Amino acid sequence: MEIDNNEFEISFWKVIHNKYLFDRIINYIQCLEWVNYDDYNQLHIEIE
Repeated sequence: MEIDNNEFEISFWKVIHNKYLFDRIINYIQCLEWVNYDDYNQLHIEIE
């Protein structure tokens, strides 16, 4: 499925300008437990 960049950009700016959503996203990022990898080959990324 190909994503239309214009639609993505519009959605992005709607979220950024929505103070509630923006604060929730920032709060979630700050609360995450970050994992530091010594070797980036240890990363496992699933792409659908």
